[in-house]
Amino acid sequence: MSVGRSRSGKTGRSSYSHPLLRNRELYPNVIQAGPVMAGAVTTSVASLVLRFNWTLVYQVLDTAGMTFFVATTGAAVVGARLKAVGCSVLTRSIASTSADRPLDRVLSDIENSARIIIFWGHALTLRRFMISAHRSNMTGADYVYIFFYPYEYIISQFGNVTWQNDDEDDLTALAAYVALLVVLPTPATGPHGTNNDYWINLWLDPNGTTTTHSQKTTGVPEKTFYAQSHIVNPHLAVPGSTVAVCQRFHLANRSAVLASRMVNRTFETGGSGTYTFDHAGERLINFDVRQLNLSTGTFEAVLR
Repeated sequence: MSVGRSRSGKTGRSSYSHPLLRNRELYPNVIQAGPVMAGAVTTSVASLVLRFNWTLVYQVLDTAGMTFFVATTGAAVVGARLKAVGCSVLTRSIASTSADRPLDRVLSDIENSARIIIFWGHALTLRRFMISAHRSNMTGADYVYIFFYPYEYIISQFGNVTWQNDDEDDLTALAAYVALLVVLPTPATGPHGTNNDYWINLWLDPNGTTTTHSQKTTGVPEKTFYAQSHIVNPHLAVPGSTVAVCQRFHLANRSAVLASRMVNRTFETGGSGTYTFDHAGERLINFDVRQLNLSTGTFEAVLR
């Protein structure tokens, strides 16, 4: 989460970040520690395109559903970043829930204009898109599809990036996903395993029910709660203090002290891995680029 106190004295908290919050003059005490760092997101996707010297990119963003915010902002910022270094970027918005077959229409446009495609949206819509692309003979060696997933674990808001849905399209999806590159955060690991494992064990009692306000019928806390809890983890050692003061961010005299002890530092949480903050108080996130391994049927890291 992004949390802290601005120079005006206002305190806020968010699950996402914004480049403006890096301005230490305006926001001297803000620490951006959430799972979705705007700068890291745009840098990871744009860097992949530039690494291979691709100069013509087609972005498809799905405006339907809960992925709308990441799709629209991600496409806008990545598009601007690529254009700034001389790339040609075409962007098309679709509403995947529309009855007029928007995926087929956009694929026809892509076929006549580009071979590098960035898809922003939900994983289920991605699967439909890739199946349609394969049936249109658009998943061969000439085509590369890029999909960004903002979390290191599966979350319902973005779905599960998998070809396997136990339906008649599974084999078509499997063949189509050979042309897909998935960009997502490198899983953070600690002595207790991955973040997902650690926080499930921490917040579930022996009966399998949550002990927090984020309780759901599944008995598993919201995944965004895991991410937000990383920085409130009482095991995270802040030099000269403890992270317990994180729970009192609303106190002005606490926020300045805590912020000063977190910038330009790396922390071992004792449970959920290593976390590093830069000079502007933003958490640094590494990303994997994953590609489908046909032998195993799973996506495996090919770039980091």
